[in-house]
Amino acid sequence: MPTARQAHDIAEDLLDRTGRAMDNGDFEAFESCFSRPVVMDTLEEKLLLQTREDVRRTFDAVRRFRAQNGVIKALRENVSAEFVDPQTIATTHVTRMLTAQNAILGQPYIAHSLLRNVNGTWQFNFCQYAVDDLPQLNAALATHKTKDAASKAASSNVPTRLKA
Repeated sequence: MPTARQAHDIAEDLLDRTGRAMDNGDFEAFESCFSRPVVMDTLEEKLLLQTREDVRRTFDAVRRFRAQNGVIKALRENVSAEFVDPQTIATTHVTRMLTAQNAILGQPYIAHSLLRNVNGTWQFNFCQYAVDDLPQLNAALATHKTKDAASKAASSNVPTRLKA
């Protein structure tokens, strides 16, 4: 089994790549970090992003949220990463959204993710966000709604300890 250090490095790389892509408006780089389908779970919705267009809608909605709220960067810190099996990593990170005034927007929030090795490339396969004080961010994350399919996918793809 690979080491915890390797899991941490893989998780950090994906956080860095998706963060840079979001900051720079680079959808191609962002989209390459997600397998499909990918389950997107918030406190309000559990969604299944099946197509490139689904991922694009979420990307655009989060970018709009950031622009409307003066967010210049999402500061994300990986707090744990471990291999579930050789092809799957369970990871947790904390996000703080920094505004142009050097203030943190809302409370820091936790995200749990599953990363899967798909044909030699590590990608997000499941993302669960615990944002409880920014309903506009939850709305941005929940731009594509196929709840029945997401529930089915979540029950088959998510280890028991991460199921909602």
